[in-house]
Amino acid sequence: MGTGQEVHDRFSDRLEAIAHNRVELQKPNDNPLLLITLLNANRPEKYQPSAPPVDETAKSVLAALQELGARSLADRSPQR
Repeated sequence: MGTGQEVHDRFSDRLEAIAHNRVELQKPNDNPLLLITLLNANRPEKYQPSAPPVDETAKSVLAALQELGARSLADRSPQR
């Protein structure tokens, strides 16, 4: 039979073969969501997006600097 890892690898290889075949046969209205989900789950190192999480630190620092700049300008403006 094989070890759990060998069975998983064979299953994942079969999923990839199905994916390649579907690409060749796919019509514009076919939905590949289930296949994509299975590939992501079984070969995440290859198929999951690897974009790092967005760091909002720079955005919040810039917003704070803009606020300080606006206050500084308001304080320097002559009062009417």
